[in-house]
Formats: sequence, structure tokens, C-alpha cells
Amino acid sequence: RPHQLTVDEIEMFADEEFSTFMEMAREFEMFVNVIHQGNVQLDDVSKRLGSMVKQNAVQKFILAGLDPEDAEYYADMIGEEYQVGKSSGTDEMSTTGFKTNIKEEKRYIVMPKVIQSLKGFNPVTGEPGECLFRGVQNNVRLDPVIGLIYPLPKELFAPLNEHNDEDEDDTSNREGNEQETQTDKDL
Repeated sequence: RPHQLTVDEIEMFADEEFSTFMEMAREFEMFVNVIHQGNVQLDDVSKRLGSMVKQNAVQKFILAGLDPEDAEYYADMIGEEYQVGKSSGTDEMSTTGFKTNIKEEKRYIVMPKVIQSLKGFNPVTGEPGECLFRGVQNNVRLDPVIGLIYPLPKELFAPLNEHNDEDEDDTSNREGNEQETQTDKDL
């Protein structure tokens, strides 16, 4: 049955052998999620690891804080499409002196400046962060979308021993209530 492995800060744990693992993982229904800060970190481990992650990562979640080179890489990776554009210039033969040309131009689907302008979560105002997502469903690439990322509730990050103490108190109270009930029945 399928399994998922998530590796955060991959550059701290991976080596050249991890590239081999990634090549073989899909055969054994092991799906690997890799989290890193930038493409340079992957290439610092090994060029092979960098290319493995970049080529095999089908779902991409791109967060705020990328450097210009990475933004350009992801814009290129998402792809280009033809768009109708207008260009204007001077034309001495025209009665107005200006000429507008309408032509199809190949442009990025998502411009690098859009990727670089993604906002991170603001803990002061509570404004959510933004994430550019490009995914695949049934082997068909989905259009990229920008979504919002909200923080998890603080309760999830409370120390475990506080929750354990509360659970123990609840258990002892329940046991005490059961004992009282039995005593009342005996009377």
C-alpha cells in the first residue's frame, strides 16, 4: 500500500544515495515530499539530487521569499503560452504619427515578479501568507493558482506534558466519580 515520506530541510539529511532512493521510491509506492528553501540548497548537496527533485516533483508549492533566479526557474518550469499583445511605435506614414501592432507573443503563464511578490504570513496583523500551487491530476497539468495559507491554532503547539496532565486529571476524576456511584448504590 502507498506510503508518504516528508523530508523538511532536505539539504541537512540527504546525500548522493538519497537520489537513488528517490529514483526507486515510486516503484514501491513511496511518495516523497521534499521541503527546501531554494534550489541552491539542493545543488549544494549534489547536482544529481537537485535535478532529481526538480524533475520528479510533480506537485509544486511555492512560498514567499524566493530569490530572482529561483523565481525565474519556476516561471520557466510552469511554462509559457501565446497571448495577444499590443505594441505601439511611431510611424511617419500614419496620419496620427503612431502605429499600434497587435500580435501574438509568447509570455510566461506566471511572471517571475508575481512569484517574487508572494506575501508571507504576517504574525502581527494575522494576514495569511500566499502560496503558488501547480499540480497534476490524472497526468494532466492543472493551471497554477495562488492560495492563502493560515497558521495552525496555537493549541496544537502546547507542550505535550500539559495535555497529559489534564488527561490524567480527567481520568482520576472519572475514576473518583465511578467510585462514588458504586458507594451510593451500596447504601
